[in-house]
Amino acid sequence: MRFITVLTLFLFPILAMAKVNFYAQTNHFSLREGEEWSWEKTAKTPKIKWDNKKPKKDHYDSNRYYVWGTMGRYGTISAVGSKIKPIIVEFRSSQDYSESDIGVDVYTIDQLFNKKELTKVKSNCSVNANSGRMWPDEYQHFYKWHKKGFQPLYIAARKLVSGTFNGGITINYTIVDDFNNFNHEYAYGVERYFSSSSKEITCKILK
Repeated sequence: MRFITVLTLFLFPILAMAKVNFYAQTNHFSLREGEEWSWEKTAKTPKIKWDNKKPKKDHYDSNRYYVWGTMGRYGTISAVGSKIKPIIVEFRSSQDYSESDIGVDVYTIDQLFNKKELTKVKSNCSVNANSGRMWPDEYQHFYKWHKKGFQPLYIAARKLVSGTFNGGITINYTIVDDFNNFNHEYAYGVERYFSSSSKEITCKILK
């Protein structure tokens, strides 16, 4: 009995540090060969508290439709596209400085995706932290996401650091089925302007 008690006390800190994952939500957007995203399937994403499950028309762009919901305490999900189907899917996680000055609870990429299914790809839009192209500690990385039995998708992970006292840390995880869609006007979570230039660039994979 004493051994069990000691073992429990030893394991408790490890269990307490374990972070929940959101594989069920991201895997919901995996696509079989020839399959496309749909608003109907998006609405069935598990464990999402929807603000609007049915796509709404944008007030300023009559061709743009979107859905939005929350995922846990620090996350949101949104999808934007045409009336027919979503084009861009974005998971976002953020935490205010009032809770943590380093965003300790912001969802990491390993909480959203199985790292064994990710391959980092180099792009002209890739930016390492403290490179001088963005604010210090900000970055933008791209990944090929290839689940066995599914078609490859692409992810842009963009970390933003607010410079204001009442701001916080945010990471956008933007998913597309074609890398060129990172250049779509609806890909709001992908940075195509950098501090060294005011000119918008076209994101592409570098060989």
